[in-house]
Amino acid sequence: MKKYFVSAAALLFCSQAFAAPHLFIGDNVSVLAARSAKVSIFSKDVALPDGAQKMVVKFDSPANPESVNNNRGRVTSNPYIISFNASGNVDLQLSAGKPLDEKEASQMAQKPVFTLTAAGKPVPFDIKILDRDSITVFTDLSAIVNDDSTMIPSPARSASPAAPATSHDQLSQLQQLYLKADDTQKKAFLKWALNL
Repeated sequence: MKKYFVSAAALLFCSQAFAAPHLFIGDNVSVLAARSAKVSIFSKDVALPDGAQKMVVKFDSPANPESVNNNRGRVTSNPYIISFNASGNVDLQLSAGKPLDEKEASQMAQKPVFTLTAAGKPVPFDIKILDRDSITVFTDLSAIVNDDSTMIPSPARSASPAAPATSHDQLSQLQQLYLKADDTQKKAFLKWALNL
């Protein structure tokens, strides 16, 4: 009996020692990538490693939030890099404002206000906007958050002149193939390109 009690106590102690931060994601926030954590745009909670956190997020809301069927699509912000520290067994909440109508949704997409809290208290974080034009479907966002530098080279600032011509030709060819594809092929391609 003593063995079981000791092993249960050791197991309880170990589970406390390995407790990690947990991030809950608000309704109007999409986490596109997180350092050392697996996420998708549909994730509503993420288990994070202890220490420095870095993630790419964006504001994402129905264009007409007052409508039940959301028939006008969605409005999204530019992607942002959010950096903060979290350790131990803490539950964090990342949220953005909740728009009441179309006008508010559009304004919040232009200038989103993200809040990060733990047990109702604000958690300090750094935020940096990413240029939407420098992000493509081929951009590896996980490489951005797992790298210490946050700058993404803009296609216009490319160092080698030969690379953009080849890239442009390939992009043009890809665009032509996409436009010739039927709806099923387009859907399959987008799933592949977005890694869904």
